[in-house]
Amino acid sequence: MMSQFGFLQTITEDQQGGVWVSFGRHGLYRFANGSWTPYGGRDDLPKTGTYLMTAFTDSLGRVWFGYAKSQLAVLDGDRVRRFGPSDDLQVGNITAIYGGGSEIWIGGEFGLEQFDQGRFHKIAAVDDKWLRGISGIVETSGGDLWLNAVSGIFHIRKAEISEALKDSAYRVKGEHFGIREGLSGVANQTRPFPTAIEGTDGRLWFTLRNGVVWLDPAGRSERRTMPPPITIQSVSADDKGYATDSRLSLPAHTSSVQISYTAVSLSDPEAVRFRYKLQETDKDWHEAAAATPVTYRNLPPGSYHFSVEASDTNGAWSGAPANMAFTILPAFYQTTWCHLLYVAAVLAFLWGLHQLRVRQLRREERKLREAVETIPAMSWIAGPRGALQFLNRRWVEYTGLSQLEAEEVRKVAIHPDDLDRIHRRMEASFASGEPFEEEMRIRRTDGEYRWFLSRAVPLRDKRGKVVKWYGAATDRKRAEELQAELAHTNRVSTMGELVASISHELAQPLQITTAHAKASLRWLQRDPPEVTEARKGTERIIEAGALASEIINRLRSLYKKAPPKRELIAINEVIGEMVLLLRGEANEYAVSIRTDLAADLPKITADRVQLQQVLMNLMLNGIEAMKETGGALTVKTGRGKGGHVLISVSDTGVGLPAGGADEIFNAFFTTKPQGSGMGLAISRSIVESQGGRLWATSNDGRGATFHFTLPTAVVEVSAANEAANLSRSQNR
Repeated sequence: MMSQFGFLQTITEDQQGGVWVSFGRHGLYRFANGSWTPYGGRDDLPKTGTYLMTAFTDSLGRVWFGYAKSQLAVLDGDRVRRFGPSDDLQVGNITAIYGGGSEIWIGGEFGLEQFDQGRFHKIAAVDDKWLRGISGIVETSGGDLWLNAVSGIFHIRKAEISEALKDSAYRVKGEHFGIREGLSGVANQTRPFPTAIEGTDGRLWFTLRNGVVWLDPAGRSERRTMPPPITIQSVSADDKGYATDSRLSLPAHTSSVQISYTAVSLSDPEAVRFRYKLQETDKDWHEAAAATPVTYRNLPPGSYHFSVEASDTNGAWSGAPANMAFTILPAFYQTTWCHLLYVAAVLAFLWGLHQLRVRQLRREERKLREAVETIPAMSWIAGPRGALQFLNRRWVEYTGLSQLEAEEVRKVAIHPDDLDRIHRRMEASFASGEPFEEEMRIRRTDGEYRWFLSRAVPLRDKRGKVVKWYGAATDRKRAEELQAELAHTNRVSTMGELVASISHELAQPLQITTAHAKASLRWLQRDPPEVTEARKGTERIIEAGALASEIINRLRSLYKKAPPKRELIAINEVIGEMVLLLRGEANEYAVSIRTDLAADLPKITADRVQLQQVLMNLMLNGIEAMKETGGALTVKTGRGKGGHVLISVSDTGVGLPAGGADEIFNAFFTTKPQGSGMGLAISRSIVESQGGRLWATSNDGRGATFHFTLPTAVVEVSAANEAANLSRSQNR
């Protein structure tokens, strides 16, 4: 059989007297009762894709098979168990298996592990190469381990093995025998295995590539080594040398510090290793195989402590490091007193900024208070839940209530019939955070109640939480008067924009009148007079005068201050008047006015002058939007929803501001350099007061379109509303 397969890889005998023999790549066989059986007749042992390296039978009768790539199989009675890297077995090719009891040692190309009760425990050494390439393991009766490895023979005492099994971070020091100790070769790494056995006389036998050596553990005295003494030789900073003084001070701006050290070992200098640490910067020790200088760069000013330690030839650290302290002096700007000055300067600067901000806030608070005190309304400030915090002077003067009575102001100042309604409405707003607007009667100091429109809005923080409420109450009658005054002022100011158009329109009938008057005079001066021609000229003079009179009347109706007067109006007729009035203004900017008026529209109920004002504002805005480019202004009428008439004014100008289709109707919002920002706000107020709605949209191409609706029937006032209005008028 041997001659057939050529070589023997490993061999072991089981408790039944059978012999398991591996012939490498030719497979595993069991010899029993005079015959060879491949894999002992078992189908559960690895066959293909694996390479059997070594085999071992323990004292419990288990047969262990070690394969390449950390693969292990155990034949325990009739059961085969398999282990691998997923079971924490990571020794590479398994080349040695040994055990005297239930604990089994597994050795291989990358290290040593113990198997105990189904778990693997890794053993680490202070020098990893001592546990590389283990091909032979012997455990003596005293519990020590002897390993035949690629670096030599390694002896681990039982006490260290116990410590390593308890603490996975522990590294065994052991006792190493290599070429320097007289070993003539290294252990086999291919075949046959194992490469270490214990003889019946207690001697240990190790096979090497070039022979066999033996060692008697009982007859040898343990080799004792002493760590070599270590000294710090020199210190240099930025290439300048310094004596290793215990109070060494290095100058400011030192960028690099180099420390040189050495340790002398006469027995085995190559086996000595070093480790060093700078306590202020290094968390752990740094190990080095030779005494090479250590360099630290860009250390900040301060005190430092350097330690360096050497090991003996077995890797045990001396426990008595050499120490040195040094100090890098700070520059003047790095000193503590300079830092304190910096801190003081920063604090002073921050204090100055704080004082400046406080003065700013006080000025803003004073301006705000002045604004609140002077606005033509009774204003107040309340907390998040409605607790009054401030009442302006108008509140105090009107109601006669002092600031100290702020909490009782609602009960005292609001009419008893309105108190419950207002209380519920305000509580609902305080709970929801929504603004509120209500009419109520407020008592004056003389006991008279007047109707006020009260509004309140919340102030929120960055998270949207209400922190304050700001409110104001405005005398309703006075507000209506102010609104009328403002509308009239806007109408008059808009007339200034029509000066050129007015002069152009009036100049035409005046020129016609003059021309026909001269012609009529010539016809009458002839002999005989041409009475017929003179009569025709006179008729044309009358027509031109009527046209001029009509123009002046339209302007007077816009200019005069008159109370609102609702009447039945044909909207197309009013649009025609405004087109005639504004055509001269449009021609000046190359703008053509077009109309698309629906026929048979019902009449609307509105104030004619206010309606003219709305149309004039919208049409002038359209002309203004096209003054740089020219274009077309289109006025269109039609039937809207709910019995309303729909009027639209469209231009081909610059269009609406981005995201501001509704913002343009806010008071004081304007896109014109000289605009007041009130025209559209007043126009919307006029349309809404007459039962309509005003809004704007962007065109698909260029420009914008303004739409407004007005009702076609008179809205009847219910008896209940008449009674309510009568009651209000009596209480005013």
